[in-house]
Amino acid sequence: MKIKGKSPILIKFQSKNIIDSLQAGNIYMNGLNIFRKMEEGGDSHEVGDLMENKIFSKAYELSDGTPCNFIMTEENKSNYVYCLFYVTFNSNYFQFSDEQKEKLLCFGDTALVIQDVQEFLYRVTNQAEKEGYNIRHRKVMYYKENKEITKELMNYLAEGLYNFSFLKRDKYRYQQEYRLAINTEKLEEEHIILKIKDISDISFQISAKKILEDGMYVTI
Repeated sequence: MKIKGKSPILIKFQSKNIIDSLQAGNIYMNGLNIFRKMEEGGDSHEVGDLMENKIFSKAYELSDGTPCNFIMTEENKSNYVYCLFYVTFNSNYFQFSDEQKEKLLCFGDTALVIQDVQEFLYRVTNQAEKEGYNIRHRKVMYYKENKEITKELMNYLAEGLYNFSFLKRDKYRYQQEYRLAINTEKLEEEHIILKIKDISDISFQISAKKILEDGMYVTI
């Protein structure tokens, strides 16, 4: 597949009907508890994550040497996220890894490629602000759960506890995730929908299998 220019792009892998809804401008942000419930219920091992909104480490032990699992979390807010695959081009060709080719298909058979990332983020941020939400966006930081919690990770949280929304265990690194997150007072709703109008002018659809197999070539 050909991509014009080396600017970063965002990709959403999902079923065709959900991709159609996204391209029509519906940003469906799930509460992080949804992803925890997915893994708890065994519905989706790749999408679900029991440790969403938490830091988990099994690198610690009690004074008697007994291993213990350490969990740090923030439960006073409601956190909603929208997750996308982030690509930067260090060369004229981006190739998905074998792990990505296998696991990203679990998300759906269709991919939406967002070519103008800045415009997309502007539209989402603008709509969120109109609805009274403070929305943040950045790449996910991945950490190793078998290592002690690093100073870098603690400094990340020192910027704001909302950054719990942007932390995931290293086992999910293949997702190369970029997240939009709303951290707000406790809400009953399981999701928030931001309506930003049609984004066909800055995106296009393609078969998930095709883009994963072919990769992306940069054209000038």
